[in-house]
Amino acid sequence: MKFPKVSIIIITYNSSRTLPHVLSSIEMQDYPHELIEIVGVDGNSKDNTVELIKKSKIKSRIVQSP
Repeated sequence: MKFPKVSIIIITYNSSRTLPHVLSSIEMQDYPHELIEIVGVDGNSKDNTVELIKKSKIKSRIVQSP
């Protein structure tokens, strides 16, 4: 069976307290990791939200929102 590529969009602002749980849940999915992309839309967080997304085991990218 061929699986489609999936993008998961996460809207964030100072989410370092809850984001590890979200990322862990995504990483535990029974879906080929190479077909998953995380897009973090960040509202200029002042904590380490962006770094947490970048360190994810899943391919990710950050979009900064004004």
